[in-house]
Amino acid sequence: MRFSTVSLLVACVVALLVIPVWFESNGPHPGRLHAQQSVLAKSQQDAKSQSQDGKPTRNADELTLRKLEEDIEKIELVEATLADFFSYFEKEFDLQFYIDRMAFVDADISLDEPEITIRLRHVPVEMVLRRVLGELDLDYSLDHGVLIISTVNVSSQPDNLLVRVYPVGDLVEPLKRSRPKPRGGFYLRPSSEPSRAGAAHGAANSRPNTTSPDSRKSGGAEPGELGNGGPDSTETASGNARSAQTNEAVSYDVLRLMEVIRTTCDPDSWEENGGTGRMTEFRGALIVAHTWRHQRLVKQFLDDLRSAVDASSD
Repeated sequence: MRFSTVSLLVACVVALLVIPVWFESNGPHPGRLHAQQSVLAKSQQDAKSQSQDGKPTRNADELTLRKLEEDIEKIELVEATLADFFSYFEKEFDLQFYIDRMAFVDADISLDEPEITIRLRHVPVEMVLRRVLGELDLDYSLDHGVLIISTVNVSSQPDNLLVRVYPVGDLVEPLKRSRPKPRGGFYLRPSSEPSRAGAAHGAANSRPNTTSPDSRKSGGAEPGELGNGGPDSTETASGNARSAQTNEAVSYDVLRLMEVIRTTCDPDSWEENGGTGRMTEFRGALIVAHTWRHQRLVKQFLDDLRSAVDASSD
């Protein structure tokens, strides 16, 4: 009996010594970086992917964008640090931030300095972020649902610009329809404006026909003259020239749209005005290389323009 009691006491002592050591080596340590990966059941994943209106979100970026569009009922910060500012939005709106600390160091910006005083009501989340970060020459972008905070100087570097393609054929289509369209190599003209080829054809018919009988049978003509059988090279060249002019006109319409965007969406940010944003046209689409925030401006401008065009057509 005595031996059993001693053995039990020894076992307890060993357990008290071993268990803490095991937790120390395998469990989470407060002084270490600890990452945890969770695997949700399919039903949980489906529920989490549902947005507030019941429609499935396409990706994490869309869900974050909806959070940025939410209204803040009231926000009041007095001499808050940048760290406090980001912490507020993390807790209140479940936003995730990644701070580009190297950019902050290069710009001599500290997260621990009292910088921000805000008293606002009923404003969108994104408006507050844009105003506060803009005053500090900071910028933000979105990547997999995470807001990347950096400086304007870094985000606007050519290597960091985002490229987006915006189809705009529907915005220039009304201008195309107002112009004549080619058929079979010809460009149709109003009856009051005869083409040069038609005038030349009439002049040729008014002159005596000096072509040989063989030429008349085959529908051919002597070099430099118009025959009776179908379009000649002069008419074809005229049609091609008109087609080229119309293509140039359509391209000019797209270029005009590009100019409107450059003069409307933060003009100083475009390459033509000393900035770094670039824009070009390809087959009825705009290819824009700019920061994430400016891509948002361009997209919103095109959406508003479509709405205005649709309303005027009704």
